[in-house]
Amino acid sequence: MAVLWVLGCIFAFLCLARLTFTLLFSISACVCVLNDTATETSGNHIFSQDLRNWINMAGALVEAGNSFLIILLIFCWGKFNVRNLFHAAPRLAAFWFWIGLFTFKTISLVNDYILPDHEQWIFLGVSKFLESATLILLSLALKFIGKSTVKAWINRTVASEHFAGYLYFLYIFTLWMYLLRNLAVLLYGMATFAKEIDRHASDKQIDNILLIAGTAFRGSFVQFFYATIFRNPNLSTVCKGQSAPREEVFPISIEDSADSQPTLIAWEPSYVK
Repeated sequence: MAVLWVLGCIFAFLCLARLTFTLLFSISACVCVLNDTATETSGNHIFSQDLRNWINMAGALVEAGNSFLIILLIFCWGKFNVRNLFHAAPRLAAFWFWIGLFTFKTISLVNDYILPDHEQWIFLGVSKFLESATLILLSLALKFIGKSTVKAWINRTVASEHFAGYLYFLYIFTLWMYLLRNLAVLLYGMATFAKEIDRHASDKQIDNILLIAGTAFRGSFVQFFYATIFRNPNLSTVCKGQSAPREEVFPISIEDSADSQPTLIAWEPSYVK
């Protein structure tokens, strides 16, 4: 119980920090777009340029750290089979979609932040790379974990009803923060593309293509976290007798809490629901 209290305090602090950095990024991004400049080259509008770069880098690192901590907790969770995750992930269409967009995202980060050989931009590019990499791994893990599973585990583990409610609220709020962060970056990318703002890229010929791929990358996570938050709605039956195709259902081994023997359950990817 003491461990859960500590984790609850840590994630509450991280949620507040992430909310703060997301708001600061959104404000500075709006001002920069209105002045037809990128956040890295907008001068001293509202914030100084050095402070803006620091805010963007710290925000990306906090996102990466938050994702890494959640991934670590999931991998240490007795009911989660890490080996099966890596066996199952390549069978998801979203896996190859994210890997493909992540490749373009990496090229874009190199083109925008590494090749220009600006020290602050290099650190900013590395922080954004870590954010994107941990975000993909976390999203793949969350595809196998439903809200009902998290809520049931919390209710079984925590004796206090109020504390259990707090932990579940913190979990949902964490998902909302991922949604808001990706939505803010998505809207900034779309505005940058629409207004044809110079992004200080080393190779400007391929910059627009990479920007489109980066926008699609963020947009996919907006859709994913929105679907994760509002998963399993009570919908009316539309097509009677509809069943999942054979290739979309396969066994995943988990640890049964009663006898500690591995059991097999049929898993259906959340993206088909």
